[in-house]
Amino acid sequence: MEKTMSAAKVLTVLKKYALAIAAFAIIGGAVGAVYTYLFMTPVYEARAQILVNQEPEEDAAPGTELEANLAYINTYNVIIMSAPILEQVIEEANLNETVEELQSQITVAGENESQVASITVEDTDAKTAVAIANTTARVFEREVPNIMSVDNVSVLAPAKASETEEPVSPQPLFNIALALLIGAMTGIGFAFVREYFDRTIKEEEDVENNLGLPVLGTITFITDQTQGRPEEVVGLEDATRPAVSKQKTS
Repeated sequence: MEKTMSAAKVLTVLKKYALAIAAFAIIGGAVGAVYTYLFMTPVYEARAQILVNQEPEEDAAPGTELEANLAYINTYNVIIMSAPILEQVIEEANLNETVEELQSQITVAGENESQVASITVEDTDAKTAVAIANTTARVFEREVPNIMSVDNVSVLAPAKASETEEPVSPQPLFNIALALLIGAMTGIGFAFVREYFDRTIKEEEDVENNLGLPVLGTITFITDQTQGRPEEVVGLEDATRPAVSKQKTS
C-alpha cells in the first residue's frame, strides 16, 4: 500500500531530520561561497550618456522637436551597435576582440522617453569598461554627422572610474542565500525519501501501510519504576529464585 503523509507526519519527519537538513544547508552555503569567491570572475559596469538635441525649425509645431529627437534615439541605438562604429572603437581603445564580442558587452537604451540615451558596458576589468563606454560615445558623436547628415548628438556624461569600483556580478550574498536554500531543499528531499523507504515498524499505522494487515491489538509494556525493568520480569525472577532460610547463630 502506498504511503501517505499527513501534516502532522510531515512535521514529525522535519523534526526528526532537522540536523541533517541543517547540515545540507550549511554545506550548500559553503559550496556557494567557495564557488562565488574562487571561481566566478567579477564583472564591472560603466555607463556613458549621450544627448540628442536637434535644433528646432522656425515653422515647427510645438512638440514636434521632442518627437523627432525620440525618433532619432531609436535609430541611433541601432547605429551605435553597428560594425562601422564598433570597429573604430576596437581600434581606438586597443581591444583584442571581435565586433560580435564587443556587441555582447554593450547595451544601448533610452532614458525614460527622454532625449538621453545610455551606453552601458560590462567587462571583467573596470578600466576597460570605462574606456569602451567613453570611446563608443566619442566615436558615435564624431561619426553620426557623416552617417545621418545631422549634428545633434553630444556626450552628456562620460563614464567615470569611480562608478565602477564595485562589480555588478557576482553577488555574494545572493549566491550564498540561494545555495543555502538549495542545500536545505536537498536535505528536506533526503529526509522524505529516507522516510518513504524506511520499512521498520514504529507505529500501528506502519503495520497497515507496510504489511496491509489490520491491527488486532497491542501489548502495553509496563516498567518497574523502582528497578527500571519490566514488572513481569521482576515477578518471574522472584518466583524462580530458590528460597534461602536464615539461621540464627548464637
